[in-house]
Amino acid sequence: MLNNMTNEIISIFKQRYCGVSGAMGAWNYDDCRPLPNATISNEARCGFDISSYNETILFVRDTSFWNNRDQGLVITDVGVYCIPDNEKPDEKLVFNWNDITHVTTKDDVVFFWVNDEDAYQIHMSFFFKYESEYRPFQLVSLLDDIAKAAVDPIQQLWDEFCKQYDKEGNPHKRISLCEELQSKVPQDSWEASVGYSLMGDCYRILNDPQNSFRFHQLAINSNSCEYGSEFYGNECYLIESAIDMCEHKNVYDYATARQYALMAARFGNDEEKHRCNDGTEKTTKQDATDDFYRYDEVYTEHFLDLPYKDRTTLLIVDTYDNLFQNHFVTLHIDSDLSALSFPMGHPKVNEVYVAHSLTTNRYMPIESYQLELIEDRVREFCELAQGLGATEINIECLNSNSNDSTNSGNRNISGGASRMSSVHGSGHDEYSRRLIEEISRSISLHQTFQPHKAPALPDNLLWYSGEPSWQRLYRQRMEGGLLTHEERIETKKSQVVDNREMKEIKAELETLFANMDIAFDKMEEAKFEQQENAVLAISVKFAPLSQLTGGTAVLQDSMFSSNEQKYIDEVKECLSDGEITKTGRRLLNMHRERLGISEIRAAELEASVATPQLTDEEKEYLEAYREACEDGQLSDKERRMLNRLRDMLGITEERAKEIEKI
Repeated sequence: MLNNMTNEIISIFKQRYCGVSGAMGAWNYDDCRPLPNATISNEARCGFDISSYNETILFVRDTSFWNNRDQGLVITDVGVYCIPDNEKPDEKLVFNWNDITHVTTKDDVVFFWVNDEDAYQIHMSFFFKYESEYRPFQLVSLLDDIAKAAVDPIQQLWDEFCKQYDKEGNPHKRISLCEELQSKVPQDSWEASVGYSLMGDCYRILNDPQNSFRFHQLAINSNSCEYGSEFYGNECYLIESAIDMCEHKNVYDYATARQYALMAARFGNDEEKHRCNDGTEKTTKQDATDDFYRYDEVYTEHFLDLPYKDRTTLLIVDTYDNLFQNHFVTLHIDSDLSALSFPMGHPKVNEVYVAHSLTTNRYMPIESYQLELIEDRVREFCELAQGLGATEINIECLNSNSNDSTNSGNRNISGGASRMSSVHGSGHDEYSRRLIEEISRSISLHQTFQPHKAPALPDNLLWYSGEPSWQRLYRQRMEGGLLTHEERIETKKSQVVDNREMKEIKAELETLFANMDIAFDKMEEAKFEQQENAVLAISVKFAPLSQLTGGTAVLQDSMFSSNEQKYIDEVKECLSDGEITKTGRRLLNMHRERLGISEIRAAELEASVATPQLTDEEKEYLEAYREACEDGQLSDKERRMLNRLRDMLGITEERAKEIEKI
């Protein structure tokens, strides 16, 4: 926009600066030169202290005694510089063309009008070398046309827009003017940012928070909106205010409002006060600060209402700097974190935590969460095995140093390539191996039991529903009297944050810490490096079913614990009329709490009623059965083939019949 204006000014000047009817008369003097050469232009820049070398010098009138180009007049495509006396620098006159509304002359004085009352005054002698050459009419016509060419059409629209804010103003008229404003400027320009902001303000007046939010966000996302500027801070304030206008807000709304309120509290205007919704007068920064604490309190209170994927990784801080991260969320150490569960001695400031994938209010340090998850899985497997009548359980870590001496001996721990795909230094290698050694020390065990109760599936199992091999173990034990079993558990199957996400978390954290002047040393970096996959081998021996009390095992649904099965029965009862009523929902919530089932698990169980859950083997059998029945008949040969497949997949005849009914 600015380039177009300056080009037009240059064009006007070139067309009319000389000739018989030219504005400047004779021009072939070194001390009165339109469109001067490079030497004169450079001297004028120095003499008149024209710091912007992007300005094009159109005219130089040197009135100094020694032709030093430090006294007189310079006209550029941006403005006018006049030094009547170089010994009186305080009397230097400088103004821009876009400040001038019109130009007139009287008594050999040129008046550059800022408004109807104020004008800059320069004598005619600063435009001509000799009095006989004065051409007042042509000169004023030229200068007036330049001033008009410099008038910013955006400013004209802005002036018209401001007029609409009187008591007779029409918000819809304002929107129309803003749309016209936007159509005249490049979309990546500063004027576009201002236009978007005006549109957002119009919709705020019309009590339309969604559109107000949208246009203020466009303003702040414009390339010309500088992060940290007062404009940026004020736009953030208007965005969070638009969200606050919404009647029904959820935790996502508070999360977004919290982000923008923090930026407004940091960068918003801290001088001019305005009337707030509560009737008080505050600056933008003061009001945004109050809003932020309010949003932060609500967000923290309802933090666990966020879906797991949106709060998987959590950073704890003692100072908020920026909340616009994509790969972790942030809470303050002094907030009410009682709903969250942390290890003893935690949470700690500037530590990153990962939410447990099943006990989702539980957060673990990112550097040790894999160890805690694998311990959880192993403990639950041992509980399952013990409930099924185990007499002996052995667990060992296959790739620990104690069990993999060859690998340990050949390992280059001084900085060579690791067994992962990328090359890491000794710090990463040591940290990754330490995790495996910790797993080996904490989980490797040998236990023996003397079972006497009839085998049964324990209640409150978390991992069981997602472990097909455990479900097969249960059926084989209960139906076939299984006596031995071997199982492998790998840490990579419990990985909540994959290696790509680790790198992205690390990158965002480094940027945040740099802004907060917090060191990000090698120990911090090691927490976010790729981890080797620890492999645990588990072997179990069971007592014969005949030796256990009752001598007969009672088979439950392999997918669910007894409490989960009870909840499913209640869901089926509530669905007997086709849908769960409000009363039915209240009853289900009461049953869920009494049975110790989480809301997330309850939702999974309800979904299973509508869509039966199958193991990978059962899905394979169902697919084969459906293919065999495509022609509407099942031949004896196809039945025999299905029976063989059923036996190979470890599916009982009774279960196969259930699958075929799906």
